[in-house]
Amino acid sequence: MMRLPISAGRHHILYVGGNATGARAIREALSESKTDRYDVEWFWKLSDALERLTTNPISAVLLDLQLPDCPGMDALEQLLQVTPAVPILVLGAEDDEVMMRQIVLAGADDYLLANRLDSYWLPRALRHAIEQKRSEKVLADEAQRVELTLNSLGDALISADISGRVTHLNGIAEELTGWPLAEAAGHPLQEVLQIIDGATREACADPLQTGVPGNRTSNLISSCVLIRRDGSEYPIEYSAAPIHDRLRELTGVVIVFRDVSAARAISQRMAYLASHDPLTDLPNRLLLADRLARALALAHRHQRRLAVLYLDIDRFKHINDSLGHMLGDELLHVVGSRLTMCVRSSDTVSRHGETNSSSYCRNWSTMKMRAWARKRSSQHSHSPINSPGTKSTSRRASASACTLVTARMRRRCSGAPTWRYTMRRSKDETVTVSSSPT
Repeated sequence: MMRLPISAGRHHILYVGGNATGARAIREALSESKTDRYDVEWFWKLSDALERLTTNPISAVLLDLQLPDCPGMDALEQLLQVTPAVPILVLGAEDDEVMMRQIVLAGADDYLLANRLDSYWLPRALRHAIEQKRSEKVLADEAQRVELTLNSLGDALISADISGRVTHLNGIAEELTGWPLAEAAGHPLQEVLQIIDGATREACADPLQTGVPGNRTSNLISSCVLIRRDGSEYPIEYSAAPIHDRLRELTGVVIVFRDVSAARAISQRMAYLASHDPLTDLPNRLLLADRLARALALAHRHQRRLAVLYLDIDRFKHINDSLGHMLGDELLHVVGSRLTMCVRSSDTVSRHGETNSSSYCRNWSTMKMRAWARKRSSQHSHSPINSPGTKSTSRRASASACTLVTARMRRRCSGAPTWRYTMRRSKDETVTVSSSPT
């Protein structure tokens, strides 16, 4: 352990127990020190010494276990409770290795023989104990600063030794994994940090294998899912790096990871908004063109037909001008929802402009397409869209066998038959659908 040297100056030593002769011998031995100056206070009873320790600071305590009010190891325990940061050296007359070991294990910093307290050994023993205690305090303070720094990180951090056993987790890692440090320490890393691939649901590569080989830091790995101790899951991204000691020897690995649930949700939302109409929540032209291109390719490969319908809301400008744009927006939203309910889940309904909508239906013959137009359009036009004091009904729709989106699609769809369907409502609420080629 690194020891911090103490500066030359006065040190206050508290001698507890013993007798006046022993106190005089200790003062004489310390007075001959050439490097430091010592002031020695003697207290015969432990109660008086404990009261003194609550007033002014003490550099070290010399304890004789033969006390009138608290003999034996109980005196050492009480001193450790009151002054845990002050070195305590126990004085004894017996040269017993077993007893010395017990006293040191109980918390004493050293054991000294009372008949060898000369001017050479006693100052050196005190100096050694004071330096060691100060060094321990500095290391403890440094460890606490490191702990606070790691807990202040916005990312989770977990470290393991070379055998794959967990050695440390910061606060964020405890929260994400569900493992407190006291329970996780010593457990296998893969038991505490369970990571699977978000797409395949298979276990991801062991961070020890990605961070340790070659002593290099692994790249940031995303699209992963962390399974907490309670079974809940969080999408994360993580990276692993090796840990080296002062001699550049590999001692373990550290994994830094973060919860990306919010970022991934925002990304998915942005991708959704980029391909959907914000008013009707229907696919926009970009998404329709992509789906239509795929559907055309599949239809061409399997020699099947593809139905594409184009619908328009009659007199929509009049609705906007007379009833307001809010009602017009509501009308578009309701029409889009009804059209979506009219088709299968494998079909697509898209909004093109102010009043235009289109849909494509896969694997339909021309006769089936015409039957679909009669049935669904009749149902849609027969159901009015109610608003306070008003009614609006779409009365006409046109459908074509193909919608021309790109030059490539135009070449594929050239010659496709086109039909126009007109729906009329009579006074007896009967809807008549007539068709004619265009």
